[in-house]
Amino acid sequence: MERKTCLFCSLVYFSLMAILFLAGDAFSQACVYELKPTNLKVKGHLEYYSIKVKTRPDCSWTAGSSKDWVNFPAPPSGKGPGSFKVEVAANPTDMKRVAHVFIGSKGMTITQEPMACSYAIGQTQVTLPPAPGSGQLQVQTAGGCRWMATSSAPEWLTPAHTSGRGPGVIQYHVSRYSGTSDRRGRITVGGKTLVVRQEGCRYSLSSTQTQVPSNGGTRDFQVASQPSCPWRATCTADWINITKRDSSGGNTLVTFSVSPNTSNQKRSATIHAAGKNFRVDQNGQQAASVQ
Repeated sequence: MERKTCLFCSLVYFSLMAILFLAGDAFSQACVYELKPTNLKVKGHLEYYSIKVKTRPDCSWTAGSSKDWVNFPAPPSGKGPGSFKVEVAANPTDMKRVAHVFIGSKGMTITQEPMACSYAIGQTQVTLPPAPGSGQLQVQTAGGCRWMATSSAPEWLTPAHTSGRGPGVIQYHVSRYSGTSDRRGRITVGGKTLVVRQEGCRYSLSSTQTQVPSNGGTRDFQVASQPSCPWRATCTADWINITKRDSSGGNTLVTFSVSPNTSNQKRSATIHAAGKNFRVDQNGQQAASVQ
């Protein structure tokens, strides 16, 4: 009985040893891979990089990628030590991004910087009339690049939208202007500047004076201006009555009537219209009798 027991023990022992030997052999034959570099930091533009594979000569391998922006120009496979190339597409965003390249459970990390954004605008200066209106500014940049639009004169020069991404068009508005000197504002996008000059109102008179007989009469003169430029005509003399005294803009007649001059003295007055002076001279009764 004891002899049989010892024989059984021997069989179990040798079986365990055989299992351990086979397991160890199998373990020693398992392929282990190492990728170099293990971390790769790249710029935001399109680029190609070489990745080295370290393993035993009898180990086959195929590489894969976790992101579709990391591709392989050639089949990423081989046997034994070797290398393969990866293509890292341009980063169209303004944020870092991360991908992993792997063989089996062994991987490496690729960290890509945002695209280096550059900007251009369709024009750098524009001149607009005094009337309220609008214009367009074309922004040229890569698809993922953010931009901000700011105005140096938001009280009258206003972008319709102040931020965006990628190429686009900025609509901007200017308010009515009734000043006589030009004004300037700037819209800045991506470090580029559009200078907006809005013209001031220009006024002129068809004549600057008139002569009226002592018995009075009706006269007129024309004020010329841009369509959106308002003006008003005034006179402090009580013997002049302005019948057409204001306008919202454009070329308009100022009409006025002059009362008879019952005095023997010549008299004069000034009509102020659109910042200009128009002189009215009227003869006295004595001057009329001499004629």
